[in-house]
Amino acid sequence: MINPSFEIAINGVKLTTANVDAEFGVLSAMITWVKRADGSESLQLSTTGLDSEQSKLSHWPKQNLNMGDVVTISISEDKAVTEPLKTKKPSNLENMLRTYNYLKEELKDHII
Repeated sequence: MINPSFEIAINGVKLTTANVDAEFGVLSAMITWVKRADGSESLQLSTTGLDSEQSKLSHWPKQNLNMGDVVTISISEDKAVTEPLKTKKPSNLENMLRTYNYLKEELKDHII
């Protein structure tokens, strides 16, 4: 299978074509709505990709959405992708700190 590209449009206006050019990876597009205790809200579309071979994470620009917006995601083989807003390869130290903090919280009731 050829790696799919996600062509993303809002209200008929094409915004992004995202793709992960790697043998192994993940590509996702997600709509998230959040309402916080302080009354603030957000409704956003986010698109991310992970090159699993290089542990490289790519983020395309988040898009704010409104009620009534029509989000279209077309799956294609298009390789003319939109450059990610940022690409980050976590350092080994970052991964170790993330694991440490997760385990510290997970095991807090079991450590004296």
